[in-house]
Amino acid sequence: MSSESKLMLGFRVHPTDEELINYLKNFVLRGVLPPTDVIKVVDLFGDSEPWQIIIDASEEKTRYFLSPLKRFKNSTKKFQKTVGKGTWKGQTSGKPITKDGSKYIIGFKRSLKYHSDIEKDHNDNGS
Repeated sequence: MSSESKLMLGFRVHPTDEELINYLKNFVLRGVLPPTDVIKVVDLFGDSEPWQIIIDASEEKTRYFLSPLKRFKNSTKKFQKTVGKGTWKGQTSGKPITKDGSKYIIGFKRSLKYHSDIEKDHNDNGS
């Protein structure tokens, strides 16, 4: 029986930013994620399109993923942002996450939006 089937119908998860950082820390240090499928480990920078990555039929608008970053060849600071036939674009520069409302920053929260290179090609053709 999967951990999802143990949850009540209509169950929703809205972790705080600090809880998400703690989940990430536990994953990095111990390889452990929360018992539910709230956070998934996937390759967000591979050949799959975003709608292939987000397969489940959940009605949640916010999804949580852990994904390894891929650096460009011969670069220590630049990371690939490609996915399928498009790219991920940052919606924000990153909102600081603080510990218990203090000034101590423990991470940053950032939203990504998918931009298709196919749509860009159609617009660039002079149509």
